[in-house]
Amino acid sequence: MPARSLCQNFLNNILAPLHLYRQKSLIDATNAVINGASLTLTSIGRHLTGTASVKNKIKRVDRLLGNRHLQNEVSTIFQRITQKIT
Repeated sequence: MPARSLCQNFLNNILAPLHLYRQKSLIDATNAVINGASLTLTSIGRHLTGTASVKNKIKRVDRLLGNRHLQNEVSTIFQRITQKIT
C-alpha cells in the first residue's frame, strides 16, 4: 500500500474534527516529508505534489503553518494520535 494511502487511513479519524482543507493540507505536507522533504517550510513546499508552481506550493505550506485555527487544535491532534497508537 502506498505511503499516502497508509497516512490517509491513519489520519482520517484523528483529523476528523478539523476543517476539510486543513485535513488535506496536513496529509499533503506529511506525504511530502515521507517522500524526502526535510522539515523546513521551503523543502516541504517543493516536495508537494500537484501542478501548482513551487512558489504557490511554498505559500500553501506557509499558510498552513501560520493557521491560528490549526495551532489551537495541535494539542487535540496530539492527544488523538496518542490514543490511537496506545
